[in-house]
Amino acid sequence: MSQMKRASESLDQHRQQNRAVGKKVLEDVHAWRAGAQETKEAWAAHAKAVSAELKGRNGAAEAVKANKEVKQKQAAATRSEDKNKEAERDRLRQQHEKQVSALAQTVRAATSDDIVDASKRGFFEQRLKSAQETKALSAAAAKERTESAKQFSEVQAKRKLKAKTARAAAAKSREALLSQKAASAASMRADKAALTEAHKTKMQEAYLANANAVKAVIADSIFSDSDATGGSLGKPVSPAAAGGDES
Repeated sequence: MSQMKRASESLDQHRQQNRAVGKKVLEDVHAWRAGAQETKEAWAAHAKAVSAELKGRNGAAEAVKANKEVKQKQAAATRSEDKNKEAERDRLRQQHEKQVSALAQTVRAATSDDIVDASKRGFFEQRLKSAQETKALSAAAAKERTESAKQFSEVQAKRKLKAKTARAAAAKSREALLSQKAASAASMRADKAALTEAHKTKMQEAYLANANAVKAVIADSIFSDSDATGGSLGKPVSPAAAGGDES
């Protein structure tokens, strides 16, 4: 591709050079023609003036002869100039043809079947290499994505397992705490019931002790009154009888 591009650029450059040379030659030809026309018109005007002047003189024949010689010299110079111009045009045309021929040969050599096949083969190899590199990069990227996804899944699984373990441990701790609280509450209730029962028993025992003490005091009091009144020790005196005696 690069050889074909260089050949195309070289061809364009030669064409531009040929156009410039042809333009210059054309400008020279136009300038020469314009100058020749001006010279011709100037000499025609001069010839008319000389002819008019010679007519007014006696030596008209000599003037005509001199004018003829001048014209012949000018015509010879003009023919020589035309011949030189024509030779220059031929030389430029031949040079242009040689340049075109050389450029055509260069283009044919640059666009030959071998070079075109080599360019196509090089282009194909470049595309093939690029495709292989792209395929390798795609495979590597896919492998990297797969590994990343696998690692992410493993990390997520570990996190889920850790969270599940933590929840299970929390549930067990909660159950153990609830069981401990229930046991503590049951123990406290049992202790409270035992204390209540002990207090009740103690109060009953104290009541019985007090009652027995009161009974003993009353009995002692009764026995003392009986001795003072001469009553029998074997018969206790009732409160009613004691009251009747008093009355």
